[in-house]
Amino acid sequence: MQPPAGVLTREEKAVLALRELYRSYGYRRYRIDKFEPYDLYRDNKDFLGEETAITFPDSRGRLMALKPDVTMSIVNDYRPDGRARKWHYTENVFRRGATANSARSARSGSSTWGAVRSTLRPRCFCSR
Repeated sequence: MQPPAGVLTREEKAVLALRELYRSYGYRRYRIDKFEPYDLYRDNKDFLGEETAITFPDSRGRLMALKPDVTMSIVNDYRPDGRARKWHYTENVFRRGATANSARSARSGSSTWGAVRSTLRPRCFCSR
């Protein structure tokens, strides 16, 4: 069922078009929790470039982080088994800003792992 015309924003239309494009090339949607153990980011802070994770203790006393990155979560979940994996994602990430403020931003992308042959070509979806 399609929503009524004019209900979706330009950005939402672009995300839906990207999801369909990825799906048509065999990519599966990757979804992660908003919170992950902080250890993942602490142990790989060189990847992030700086300390940007927003942290808090959970009910069991573990230090958790609002996810500042999607790629690290995918790498952490990937288990090599000889099969290729193709994922796409549209997720919000959360990073501490230059000031005391924190920022949420949307990220869309794809990741391929293993021996993947792809004919996916970059395309631009624009609407006015």
